[in-house]
This record gives sequence, C-alpha cells and structure tokens, in this order.
Amino acid sequence: MQIAPGSQSGRAESDHELRGRSLRQGRGPLHSMFLHPADSRKAEAMAEHCCATMTSQVNWHCDHHDDPFVCPDALVFCSVRFHEYGLIIHDGGASSVRIDFCPWCGKRLPESQRDRWFDELERRGIDPWKDEVPAEFQDGRWFTTLPQA
Repeated sequence: MQIAPGSQSGRAESDHELRGRSLRQGRGPLHSMFLHPADSRKAEAMAEHCCATMTSQVNWHCDHHDDPFVCPDALVFCSVRFHEYGLIIHDGGASSVRIDFCPWCGKRLPESQRDRWFDELERRGIDPWKDEVPAEFQDGRWFTTLPQA
C-alpha cells in the first residue's frame, strides 16, 4: 500500500490499485519502476542515512526471509532510484507508506527525486512505459551524474 502524494484522506492503496496509474504521481507498477524488494540491498548505495538506527533498518538482513516484505522484522523500505523511504506494510504484498521524517531520530529525510527521475528520462527522449530504461536509472547512479539543483 502506498499513500498517494497530496492525498488528504491518507487512504492507502494496494499494489493492485496502483497498477496502470502514473508513477510520477507516486503510483505505478512495482515490477518495473521500483527497486525490487528482494534486491533491497541496493539501498546500501544510499550509504549515508540520517542515523545509525535507520542505517540498520534499511540494511536489515534476515536469515529466514530473502524478501523484506515477507520478513516481519523488516520495517523500512528504501528506494534508491527515487531517494525515498517507506514503512513496510506487512499485508502479504510488496507495499509501503512513504515517510518524510525518520521515525527514530526525527530528522527530515532527503527530498524525493521521483519527479526529477521522470524529467531526466523525458529530457533524454525516453518513455519509461515504452522504452528500455538505461541501467543507471534502475538504481541511484543516475542521480550522482547530474548537476545538483
């Protein structure tokens, strides 16, 4: 589940409800646009987190579950692609609720780069729904090669 950005109701939506909606609005098919849950170790690419507890939670590894969305002890999902953090919803799916502040230290988390990701692909003439998205846009590498705004 994911709370729609700008949503006043705060209603969470299931992954099924998200399919086919605009990812730019914070919604879209998880299989192609988000870091796959089983590969969440890529979150280590955003090596500097706000505090030791957040780092520990983002890098959580369970000996019994390969997928953090299945492990009841995994609490945080980190999308390196969009520089977003979310609290995992343990409802049997691969969903999370995006957060703007660290639940442990209270610091503001980095601003989402979701819109910038889409803008950069558009600038390059790439349609993420139709074209193959370059490998550097599958993780956080795209962000490190751009001039900082």
